[in-house]
Amino acid sequence: MTPFHHSACRRAFWTITMSIMLPAAVAVAQTEDIDGIYATESGACEAGAETRVEISGGSLSGPGFDCTLGAADPVGTGLINHSAECVVDGTASSVPVTFDLGNYADRFEIALPARDNWLPLYPCKEAPGLSDRTTKAQDSRSHGLNWACSNDDIEATCSEAGCDVAKAHTPMAITISAVQLSVCAYSGCWEGPVAALTKAGSLMTVTGAKLAFSNDPDDHTDISVTIDTASYASTVLVTGNYATPAMCKPL
Repeated sequence: MTPFHHSACRRAFWTITMSIMLPAAVAVAQTEDIDGIYATESGACEAGAETRVEISGGSLSGPGFDCTLGAADPVGTGLINHSAECVVDGTASSVPVTFDLGNYADRFEIALPARDNWLPLYPCKEAPGLSDRTTKAQDSRSHGLNWACSNDDIEATCSEAGCDVAKAHTPMAITISAVQLSVCAYSGCWEGPVAALTKAGSLMTVTGAKLAFSNDPDDHTDISVTIDTASYASTVLVTGNYATPAMCKPL
């Protein structure tokens, strides 16, 4: 069986629409400029360069990273993708930077290229919708954006002629983060940056465009994984091949 599986102009000013889901007693932030100084730890604004992050005039810089931000693209509940040219931990990247602007009352979070975990940004001055409150927003993310999935129970492939279910199969190994998608099966893996990430209610969809296959440099395939973050069920679509259910777990 054939193996299947898993941009940079500086702006003078930039604004982002933030729709923050807060309790009734807390004001909802509107479109605001989020230029400012942030700390990566709560209460660490005076701690020095190791926790300092600055957003200014379309640039984003902090410990181990320096990015020039481009166009903003809303991709789901509270999430914004910014095209970006970054150097992160010494490595240059053109992968978008994802901002979570809508799920916390006391901070923003960002997902940087080549880093697995979200980086919290606590404002060092009052920011719209993020003043010092003890009441926090309800977290509209049932879980984070790091997942592992596998189709242990069933493998389905589809084409214009219809769909077939394999009598026997080797399960896929799928790993997902805010910036990276990997879908492995049989003799190799499709891997590459996340092109789009959207959330609607309990559903989260991660898409990779023209992901390269590890054992065939000519194989570049579009792949999407949609996860029900409430039940952990998912659907994996590999263009022209798989359309299979899978089960996932948060990492």
